Amino acid sequence: MRINNKEFKLIIPSDIVWWNYHVTKHFIINDSEQNMSNLIQNRSVEISEIRNKQKLDYKCPSDDKWVENAPSPCPLCKKIENCYNDLEKLRFNYKKFIINAAGNDIKNPFNAQYFHLKYNKDSILIIDNIGMNLIGDNKKSKFCVKSMYRQSINDADQLSLSLGAIFGENKIYIKLARDSWKMRFSRRNIFKNVKLNKMENWK
Repeated sequence: MRINNKEFKLIIPSDIVWWNYHVTKHFIINDSEQNMSNLIQNRSVEISEIRNKQKLDYKCPSDDKWVENAPSPCPLCKKIENCYNDLEKLRFNYKKFIINAAGNDIKNPFNAQYFHLKYNKDSILIIDNIGMNLIGDNKKSKFCVKSMYRQSINDADQLSLSLGAIFGENKIYIKLARDSWKMRFSRRNIFKNVKLNKMENWK
């Protein structure tokens, strides 16, 4: 992958816990807000079935335990491999979204490089053409994926929701991502050395 004329090797985690957590959180738990299932086929029934199985058979914590910044419940799961297998189709799509966002940013750059003071890490954000937020650690010439998701639709005001209905769902998520990250980057006690590219996409 290439970001701002620099080559990076894309590193996607192989850890089962990472996959179970992120796919469950973004494809299943937060689907009503992020609408990621709208991007794949045969999604609603499958997602509902998987979630029911997670709760009934694997004793997965209720949805309210999956709030932002809460500890992941996945490391404590005793059915982690079963859950991983159940999530196969969603994992395939999640990986595809990651690869597409990483590979296509060069066509119309919409990214930010920054130093995260809380985690003491150089990081990179990519916002793609369907409103996905791809976040990775910048380790020399490696882009180490941390997460990928869409912003919560609950953050949108009524005008934004109307525009989304008129011009397409992807546009509303792109706008949500841009506005949310611009607000975050203004917090100088958390972010520093922020470099936005390409500026016309950030306006």
